Order: sequence, then C-alpha cells, then structure tokens
Amino acid sequence: MRLSVLLDRTQDLRIALRHARRSAVARDPMVDQCTRMGFRALVMSEKLSSDVESVLFGAGDSAAPAPELKSDSAAPAASPPAQQP
Repeated sequence: MRLSVLLDRTQDLRIALRHARRSAVARDPMVDQCTRMGFRALVMSEKLSSDVESVLFGAGDSAAPAPELKSDSAAPAASPPAQQP
C-alpha cells in the first residue's frame, strides 16, 4: 500500500468517526464499541504513517534503526545488518 493511500484512508476514518460521535446513535453500546475500535485503528494508522514518513524522509545518515515491522508470515525474519566500526 502506498503512503498516500494510507494517509487518505486515515483521513476518511477520522471523518467517519467524527460523524459517528456526533450522531444520534452515538450512545448506543454497539456504536460505542465500534467507534472505540475505530479510534484504536486510527491511532495505529497514524503511528504507522509517522514511522513510514520517518524512514522515508528522516534525517539522512541517522544512526537510529528503522522501526521493526510485524509480519504474520511464517517466513523467518532477516537478520539485522552487521554493525560497522
């Protein structure tokens, strides 16, 4: 997925959650549960996009490692690059 698509969908989710919170059914337990889940997804999406932006546009030769990505894949993770003196 492209970063621009992630940012667009995050904005769409933000707008949908705002509408849900302002609606007449906002106090319904099912709607409340869905909006809570939506806000958790929004936080994760914003964190992910921030991490991606840091990797893509961050300080050039920074010594900070890239954020670790989680995968559900059964493939073993690649070993980190060797430290240079």
